[in-house]
Amino acid sequence: MLGPGSNVGSQTKVEPKNCVTDAQTGAITCDTQLVNPPSDTPAKPSYTPFGN
Repeated sequence: MLGPGSNVGSQTKVEPKNCVTDAQTGAITCDTQLVNPPSDTPAKPSYTPFGN
């Protein structure tokens, strides 16, 4: 669902940042940030991390 003023295009990307690796399990945990092309307004995309 999009909020008022949201603009989502195929150019909007979800990028990892601040990744941390657990020394015991090897699990990697990251924060994410939305990156839009310079011509786009802020986005609120629907992100499915395990979709095909």
